[in-house]
Amino acid sequence: MINNLYNIRDLDPDVKVYLEPQFKRTRKPSDLVAELDKFVIGQDAAKKALAIAMVNHEVITEHNRRIKKSETRLKKTNLMLVGPSGTGKTYLLEVIGRTLGKDVMAVDISSYTQAGYVGRDLDSIITEACARCDDNPERVENMIIFLDEVDKLSDQEGVGKVGTLAVQQQLLTLIEGQEEYNVTNDKGRNTGFQVDTRNILWVLGGAFTAYRESAIKKLKNPTTIGFATETKEPEEFVFDQQQAIKAGLLRELVGRIGQVIELHDLSREECYRIMVEPVDSIVNQYKILGELRGLNLTLTEKEIWDIVDEAIRLKLGARGLRTLADKLMKDRMYI
Repeated sequence: MINNLYNIRDLDPDVKVYLEPQFKRTRKPSDLVAELDKFVIGQDAAKKALAIAMVNHEVITEHNRRIKKSETRLKKTNLMLVGPSGTGKTYLLEVIGRTLGKDVMAVDISSYTQAGYVGRDLDSIITEACARCDDNPERVENMIIFLDEVDKLSDQEGVGKVGTLAVQQQLLTLIEGQEEYNVTNDKGRNTGFQVDTRNILWVLGGAFTAYRESAIKKLKNPTTIGFATETKEPEEFVFDQQQAIKAGLLRELVGRIGQVIELHDLSREECYRIMVEPVDSIVNQYKILGELRGLNLTLTEKEIWDIVDEAIRLKLGARGLRTLADKLMKDRMYI
């Protein structure tokens, strides 16, 4: 009870004490996780963290839309998804977007360059977002924009691309958001169209493969000087904000990322479950397609496991399962 914490009568009368949530929503983090479980196998810790972050973002966005300019504006929490390719970073956001009615746009940030160099300018991200939302400002302001391959902006990955540091610096302003952002066209000219980008949820993503492998190796094989008196169990490697800075991202950029969420490599059993369990599983999709075409496109247990083992051997992740299944089914569908 709140009375056990402090006496309400002692509070300033202007202080508001909320015993019920101001913005009552049908979805709680547990509801969102339940929806994700229908489509995404494994990654339980990541799903829970992402669900909490998304619900908080919804409440913060709603608060910021209702307040007057003189009232306190809450800061949004941008995210970073870190994990090997094929672990479901993009797919998680796509499912969340469908569930919450948000437009989701995935962007390969490595294809963007510093202004003045040949390549895509960062301003075009908002231009593309507007086109995706049919120039509807409210939809743009409610978007999730996923900047994938952000690790390619890091010198640690050995890419050596011109202007990567400048691209990181330009991202600072973009992620921070502006109340009246001037949208440009594909030629960089002002369109006269403005959107409020302060409530856009930015999600940075990357594998950071070289850095993570090196850091894990050092953790498992620490360098010892002198005589070791005791042997300690190696600590579990956690990729957090500090690790992101060590991996080559600007401290100022990482400072705008409120939470880093890790996704792990998929196990053999998880890959099998991805093939057969989700609502839109590969097995179910082939079954429906086969019924529509009058063909037997049922995958046998052996075929499913063969696909799983090949995907793991080639380190293709979840997206490789569909590719390998399509390859296997090609002759059966050529009728």
